[in-house]
Amino acid sequence: MSPPKLDRSYLEQVHAEHEELRRLISKVRKAIADETSEKRELASHVGELVDLCESHFGAEESNGYLRDASKTAPQLANRIEAMLSQHESLLEDLETLRVLVQSGVDSAAWRRRVEDDFAALAQRLFDHEAGEMALVQEAFAEQNGS
Repeated sequence: MSPPKLDRSYLEQVHAEHEELRRLISKVRKAIADETSEKRELASHVGELVDLCESHFGAEESNGYLRDASKTAPQLANRIEAMLSQHESLLEDLETLRVLVQSGVDSAAWRRRVEDDFAALAQRLFDHEAGEMALVQEAFAEQNGS
C-alpha cells in the first residue's frame, strides 16, 4: 500500500486545526487579563482548550496527519515520534491549569499565578504546533521532490 498523499488541502486542514488552537489560547488569555471576567467563564475557556487538545492529540496519535507524514517521509519518523511524545506532558499541564482555575480563589495573586502558568503553557503549545507544521511541510516537500 502506498503512503497517503499529502496535498495542499491536507496542509490547509492542519493549518485550520492550529488556527482553532490559537483562537482558544487567545480567549483564555483575554479572560485571564480581564479582571471583570468571571472565574467560571475562564474555567469554561480552559475546558474548551483542554478538550480541543485531547481531541487533536488523540487524532494525531491514532492515525492523524503526523502518522501520515511519517509514512510519506519515513526518515522523519524519529522526529515525529518525539513530537508525539510531548502530548502527555502537555495534557498533564493543561489538566493542572484546569484544576488551578476551577479550585483557586479569585484574587489578584490567583490571577497572576494563572497568567504565569498559562503563558508558559501557551508558549509550549505554540512551539509544539510550529514543530508539527514544520514536519508536515518537510514531508510534503519530500513527497513532491522539493
